[in-house]
Amino acid sequence: MIDNTKTKFGKDFFDLFYTQYSQLLKKYDFIITITEKPSLNQKGQILIDAEDKNVYGFIMNPNEEFLSSQVYNLLKILNEYNNRKDLIDRESAP
Repeated sequence: MIDNTKTKFGKDFFDLFYTQYSQLLKKYDFIITITEKPSLNQKGQILIDAEDKNVYGFIMNPNEEFLSSQVYNLLKILNEYNNRKDLIDRESAP
């Protein structure tokens, strides 16, 4: 997991995500990168990549409930990504 966040908001999101991810029984076998793209109007973006493919992103909102919902959404998307990846790996195996 790579943390490319730059602000307190980005760090808070990364920490919350990392805490939830650490509690999962199954860990993913790909690199997850969380990147923050700040902007001048305080409405930057958080972008999440799995294996250098963008899988999720959202506009920043410092609300704690919003952060929790984004972590939940991200975990769901990463699980779906992992399931598709596993299926493709099984189909391409000899």
